[in-house]
Amino acid sequence: MTYDFDFTEVMKTKSDSDLVEIVTKLRDDYQLDAIVAAETELKIRNISPDNIEHLKSEIEQKHNKKSQNEIDNDEGIQRIYSKRAIFVFSILFTTIFGGVLLMQNHKDTGNKKIANQVLTFSILYTIIAIIILYELNANKHLGMTYLVNAVGAIFLTELFYSKYFPIDKYFAYKKIWKPLIISIIIVTVPFLLGVLYSIRH
Repeated sequence: MTYDFDFTEVMKTKSDSDLVEIVTKLRDDYQLDAIVAAETELKIRNISPDNIEHLKSEIEQKHNKKSQNEIDNDEGIQRIYSKRAIFVFSILFTTIFGGVLLMQNHKDTGNKKIANQVLTFSILYTIIAIIILYELNANKHLGMTYLVNAVGAIFLTELFYSKYFPIDKYFAYKKIWKPLIISIIIVTVPFLLGVLYSIRH
């Protein structure tokens, strides 16, 4: 069994400002029947064009103030790179790339000592990983490389992330596009230079 909601009666209880707001700023938030009912009620009330414009101006100011408050509240939230982002960067590009993101997290939260430890660990692990892969002649096998990187990612996130950022809901996550582009450039440029060198020689 279906029931038809009587938007006409509801709109009769709304103030002039509420009705104008529904048919303008909040139009996308309401069903078509509700918007039609609001428009009809405004016609019945026969509000002058000047009053309509005045109400629109007040509504605009209210929404601008609300937006600014949301920005102010958002600025109070500490932004960090997520554990997943750090893990993925460590696997795809080597541990030092994920380490740089995690180091930045600690710097942003005022933990410079841990930030330095993260960077030191990332550099040492990456060097050791390269040596191991070279000695095992496994540096050309992506599977082995990703495995070694994954181990580094686990150490990195468990030792330096989970302990210091245990409740993710208190943080907002930074977007990864900028570090992603930088990482791709760092990895790609030497490869392209190597290809050009081999072509010329």
